[in-house]
Amino acid sequence: MTLFDKDLVLRDVHRLMLMLEYEANKHGARFEDLSWFNGFHEKFFKSEAAHLLISIAAAVRRIQDYEWAAQSHDERRKLLEQPTDECQAIGFFVINHRIGSSALNLRQACNKVMHAETIEWRPPANGNLQQVWSAPYYDLVFEGVKRADGKQVLMTEAIVRLTGSDSGRNWEVVVELIRFLRAAASKASQAI
Repeated sequence: MTLFDKDLVLRDVHRLMLMLEYEANKHGARFEDLSWFNGFHEKFFKSEAAHLLISIAAAVRRIQDYEWAAQSHDERRKLLEQPTDECQAIGFFVINHRIGSSALNLRQACNKVMHAETIEWRPPANGNLQQVWSAPYYDLVFEGVKRADGKQVLMTEAIVRLTGSDSGRNWEVVVELIRFLRAAASKASQAI
């Protein structure tokens, strides 16, 4: 018997995706009749979304630790030293990143979510997803933040900005939520 239920993780991914969908579209015509709901959403979104995000990250790390234990020392070392490919990145370091890569993999993203001291939720196009396709380029740039490699941050999907410290060194990362949830759902679906 196992104490891990992957359906609980997938349920949390589903719940957070629904919350992000509403956050991104709450100003659209589709939700005009739900204006009464906006007060509840504004009051509870950040705390509930953070709770779900941390729960998902902890579950994914538990799965990864189980997989990690089955690997040899050399396999684990090789995985730790391998830089994250941009296509597989879940987010990126803004400050205090590993030399050679500013990309954030799923394991790093989960660790940062669980150890973050602050979390800042950012919907694309200021909460109106329809504007992503019509907004000028500069309206989609995440102001005041650049990736550690100096590239601009385009907000075409919901992100969280996390800050914290490790052994007295401050860090800051941005996690792209759709990529994170897709990777977390994939990892949970593959779990035994």
